[in-house]
Amino acid sequence: RIFYRLKKRLDEQNFIDSNAIINSNVYLSGGIIEGNVTIGSNCKIYQSRIQGTVTVGQFTSIWGPGTSIIGHSN
Repeated sequence: RIFYRLKKRLDEQNFIDSNAIINSNVYLSGGIIEGNVTIGSNCKIYQSRIQGTVTVGQFTSIWGPGTSIIGHSN
């Protein structure tokens, strides 16, 4: 039971790059955000990885686990 609680707690942690711009009313759980990522208002991101130069528009839902969005710039 304690291992279940620990795993659940670790799955909820977010890793957010200092270059990311995330609106204050975004639901983010278990996300990895790296690079120049902009996330609009009222988005829901769960156990997903977003990296590179990416803009996520408002009211977008990205529901993992295992969802990856990678933006490459030329």
